[in-house]
Amino acid sequence: RPTDWDRNNLKTWREWNFSDEMILEAGRLSVGKSNPFAYMNSILGNWKNKEVFSPNMINSALLFGWTKGKQQQEERNDEE
Repeated sequence: RPTDWDRNNLKTWREWNFSDEMILEAGRLSVGKSNPFAYMNSILGNWKNKEVFSPNMINSALLFGWTKGKQQQEERNDEE
């Protein structure tokens, strides 16, 4: 069940001009994480900073490491 924090994040992501498609893609990348909403927030924050606002830019963002930071460190930790 969504919390107020979840709803506030969704509102923020929309204010950042992310489409539902972009938010859903961030959600897809967050599946299986211990805190998916926080992970999504990190992804979307990084995309915002790198001006990744369309789905066709996501592959470039991933390719060039524009989603680096907390989520990549977590992935490395999961692999160890």
